[in-house]
Amino acid sequence: MTGRQPYDVYAKLEDPMGVLSVALGQWERRDDSKAQPEVRRASNTAMDALDTMLGELHAMRSRLVGEIRDADDATAARVDALLAGRQAAAVITDLDPPQAVLDRMAARGLTELTAARAVLDTEEVAGETQVTTYTHPDVLTTGITEGWAEAETDPTRIGWPARQAAAAIPCEVTGGRPVNPCASTGIRHGRNELGLWGENLMADALVTVTLPPFGARYLLMVERGDGYGWAVPGGAAETGETAVQAAVRELAEETGLDARGWPFTVCREMPPRYVPDPRSSDEAWPVTIPVHIDLGTRDALPGVTGADDANLAEWIPADSYGYLADALEDRYGGQVFAAHVAMLRDFLGGVS
Repeated sequence: MTGRQPYDVYAKLEDPMGVLSVALGQWERRDDSKAQPEVRRASNTAMDALDTMLGELHAMRSRLVGEIRDADDATAARVDALLAGRQAAAVITDLDPPQAVLDRMAARGLTELTAARAVLDTEEVAGETQVTTYTHPDVLTTGITEGWAEAETDPTRIGWPARQAAAAIPCEVTGGRPVNPCASTGIRHGRNELGLWGENLMADALVTVTLPPFGARYLLMVERGDGYGWAVPGGAAETGETAVQAAVRELAEETGLDARGWPFTVCREMPPRYVPDPRSSDEAWPVTIPVHIDLGTRDALPGVTGADDANLAEWIPADSYGYLADALEDRYGGQVFAAHVAMLRDFLGGVS
């Protein structure tokens, strides 16, 4: 296709490359036994030239990533149109849980029939059958056995005033049933994939490190074992834990990094926030308290290893959210866990 703007790589890098070559030549000929302010200025000029080149390269990279995504989207749209034409006359009669739930079950080796047994109610919406009551089978089996889910199946039998008083984000209770204060999920009743009725309190560890000489920021992330993408280490707060205690524990369990053994410059709780988690329902939802742990400037990144329910643990370049998202896709073919996108955009800043 014609009319596309050329990249002009040579034109954009020629000037700073010339300046860099001259400045580095001056720096290489320095005499460290005496003061040479002009040589020191040359080193600063070289740094400025490098920064300019890196900025141009990052802009080209961001443009290329965007164009690749647009091309992939165009290809996917053509495939979707073809499939839609072939399936226009098809009539869907199966009664399925939400697709995200089925994907998660498939990863665990569970069948759609097993899922169907957990569906309690449906209703007709805009001519389509939709699931309105759903609790994942794991919640009522392994969740209770392992202690992360409560056994009570009727929320009207729960003492809600105490839970409402302890909630990080206030919620209402109508007819003895909790009401998600932030979103309508489409699953009106039941817990979907969460263990507790109402608020499920979490803590997430936002662990950062800065590397010299350019002050590059890195964020510690894990690839979730459930197929939902890359997230920061975190999980459910246990009874009696503070947010900091829960975040530090989850950090050690998922990455092997014990923050208590590192001198850090920042360790602070951030305001609680609702998490738009695909495992939520209108009666069970996660709220997280992010905890920022800054390990300061170091010569090397601390060693980490994915463990517990994390497949991988890696330090990801994070000078902005866009930079982090691009690095995940380029290096690991990964994406940010949907429930953490807004939190990380707010935390890291920069273009998305």
